[in-house]
Amino acid sequence: MADTLPARYRGFLEVDLAVCTGCMACARACPIDVIKISTDKDPANPKQRVITQFDIDESKCMFCGLCVEACPTGAIAHTREFEATMKAVENLVFRWVPDPTKPVPFYRPVKGQDAPRAPVGSLIRPLLDGMVWAAPAPHDKDEA
Repeated sequence: MADTLPARYRGFLEVDLAVCTGCMACARACPIDVIKISTDKDPANPKQRVITQFDIDESKCMFCGLCVEACPTGAIAHTREFEATMKAVENLVFRWVPDPTKPVPFYRPVKGQDAPRAPVGSLIRPLLDGMVWAAPAPHDKDEA
């Protein structure tokens, strides 16, 4: 099916944190606050800044592409993926930093070189494969 989609198709957003500078340009560019980013100083190295949260609520995204255009390193991109039916809409919040206790360091760009981004679509596929249609909503897990 993905082979029949146009080359510029805008599917789910994917984030390559290995090339994310933590500039938050994508979150500022989003007109409906779909992207939530939190940064902090690394407790082990106070001179290093880290990303502690990078969440994208795909259920609210209008796929406008403004976040993709704003990213200076190409860390955020639309994929050709679009199938992710969920029983609970809260499960369509993609958490690119799954564990806040294991933050991701900022990428430091090298002048004159392009960021070494993973192939578009390669990072979101494992995330989608791990999703379960009937998974309880996040707030239901706390009640159990």
